[in-house]
Amino acid sequence: MRWITAGAWACAAALLSMSGCNIIGPAYVLIHGPEKTPALFTLEKDRSTVIFIDDRANILSPRALRQTIAQTAQKALLENKTLTNVIDGRAAILAASEESSSELLDIATLGKRVGADIVIYATTLKFELSPDGQTFQPEARFNVKVLDVTKPQPRLWPAEREGYPLVVTGGPRAGTLPRTTSEVNKARQALADRAGVAIARLFFSYETHERAMESR
Repeated sequence: MRWITAGAWACAAALLSMSGCNIIGPAYVLIHGPEKTPALFTLEKDRSTVIFIDDRANILSPRALRQTIAQTAQKALLENKTLTNVIDGRAAILAASEESSSELLDIATLGKRVGADIVIYATTLKFELSPDGQTFQPEARFNVKVLDVTKPQPRLWPAEREGYPLVVTGGPRAGTLPRTTSEVNKARQALADRAGVAIARLFFSYETHERAMESR
């Protein structure tokens, strides 16, 4: 429950009594607080959890971006107190690197190898800075699942086999497409950071306006 001081109530009443539609919005936010985007799935905060960014199709370049996405996501989950027991995503990437092309590790085995009960598993489908080679419009796509690797039937969320389709964009940008190696790396790093935050935000509520600001 959001408590409002007597002064705030008086201010809100004064605002509401004034004419003009432009007053109603600020008064409503004052009383009810900013609009929230809810979590899509609630994680058990104390269970050991690892984030694994799967890129077996070699879409991410450089490959170190997998680590960036995982670390950004786990940092956000810890800072928002959504989780208290997170295994560094680098451990999952290292475990996956030991698999052979003929014997791919299933996610349950990978989770157990790094000591995790829960795996947040994101398959990379797309990661690009431009759809046409001219427009600077970063976009990344993932299918995200949550699995409890201690259970015979590990799938926790979502029910769909492919996973939750997550689209991360930077929005249309003014200016030219990055050309130098430094500019491209910086833009890719920024998209990876946004992707990590977007994955984390599937599991905690946040102010909706932050999503709009992020997509600009």
